[in-house]
Amino acid sequence: MSLQEDLLQQADMLAHHETWRPRQSSLRRAVSAAYYALYHTLVSDAAVMLIEGGEMEGLRKLLERTFTHEAIRDACRAFARSALPMEVADARTVPLTALDTDVRYVADVYVDLHQARYEADEDTRTELMRSTVTAQIGEVREAMRRWEDIRRHNDARLLLVSMLLWRSWQSR
Repeated sequence: MSLQEDLLQQADMLAHHETWRPRQSSLRRAVSAAYYALYHTLVSDAAVMLIEGGEMEGLRKLLERTFTHEAIRDACRAFARSALPMEVADARTVPLTALDTDVRYVADVYVDLHQARYEADEDTRTELMRSTVTAQIGEVREAMRRWEDIRRHNDARLLLVSMLLWRSWQSR
């Protein structure tokens, strides 16, 4: 089982660990585990796309560490809204067509879960509900299912590159 699958399984287990009243700590860790399942899916695919070959595993792992949560969130926010900067939109195979709806879905789920993870980890004023957490886990599961189908499509590959280069493109 992959790390991503392990994290989703852990999220499910944490969300349902206590039968009657789930502990806030369990729900908060469940949100975080679900978020990291999607995060590692995207980052791992980006690194594999950019650096192929079994002998390059060390370099791929090093590349994975250069991605930042905020840059990925910002790129995903633009993709979810179909609001790509002109030079990024022009880099697409067919620049005037709408972005792939599954890519937009995955990007939107990432943005939502990035915020949910931040709130779960940092904002203890909010009480999490099991139903909300299980819905978020379901969204991550659906995003990962869709991603598996589209990960080699051009818009998905553009998202992966954008996750790494977004900040440098925005500083121009």
